[in-house]
Amino acid sequence: MQSHLDSAQVSDLSVEERISQALPALTAKQRRLARYMLDNEIELAFASAEEVGRQAGVDAATVVRFSRMLGYEGYADLRDVVRRSVPQFLTAVERVTQRMNAGNSDDILQAVFAEDIRNLEKTARMNDPDTLAQAVAMLRAAPRVICIGHGISVFVADHLAHQLALIGVSVKRASRSIVDGAIELTSLTDKDTVVVVSVWRYLEHTLLLAEAAQDRGAKVVALTDSKAAPIAAHADITLTAATETPELGHSVAALITLTNVLVAGIAVANPDRTLDSLQRIDQFYEKFTVMADQPVSRTATESEPRVRRKDGAKKKRR
Repeated sequence: MQSHLDSAQVSDLSVEERISQALPALTAKQRRLARYMLDNEIELAFASAEEVGRQAGVDAATVVRFSRMLGYEGYADLRDVVRRSVPQFLTAVERVTQRMNAGNSDDILQAVFAEDIRNLEKTARMNDPDTLAQAVAMLRAAPRVICIGHGISVFVADHLAHQLALIGVSVKRASRSIVDGAIELTSLTDKDTVVVVSVWRYLEHTLLLAEAAQDRGAKVVALTDSKAAPIAAHADITLTAATETPELGHSVAALITLTNVLVAGIAVANPDRTLDSLQRIDQFYEKFTVMADQPVSRTATESEPRVRRKDGAKKKRR
């Protein structure tokens, strides 16, 4: 198949524009492939030529030839261009460069607020109630929950583990070390559930731990930014959140909200356990006066350090 488009003429065109120009000359099979590419931008950003071909009903060789016909060096080149065009998958360097080139950075503070609001609204639409309910049920039924996250996902995994512990769920935050994390997963059973948080740029050792959990028979709930993210292949349930931000890496605001939704669902479904756990935590706080907003309840005498006499009795330190 010869290239229908001159690479010099189309160098500034997007994938969509190149496909539009090529449409009149496409065969039925190529049109089917073109339609899949146009309708599945996020999936195209991460799928292999084999996966795209399977979804479009063509072979991988056709995908590669079609990419060259559009003026790209091959499918990998086309995929990289698509990935760079999706804001949520830009690297920090690319985001800052875009911002510098665009100028007008005075409104960045409000832009961040506005983007997070949009992220929350998108995330609410991205996860249907039935899938959320299934995730809540899976976590409720598990005798033990393990939370995994690395890189920027660490904060989300930590938050989820903390919130689950507050409502009485038996939860453990997996070690951030790949070796220690793998060792901890060896005790998993098919009754346990592992929550894995993984967002672009996806880290290989997070995926390895998710695969290890699957091998042990544990159920896996993935929190990520795309249904096409690599972690989805290792998950029983995949929940997604929008992570776009005008600056630097990713916003985890919507991911945190997604964990709050899960915790709220579990708490409401187990009110007795939730209340009992919260009461015991409050009692601990009161007993040891660990909260800064609580008055010290122990007397000065009770809190004074003591020293032991030679005869074994105690006396107050002077």
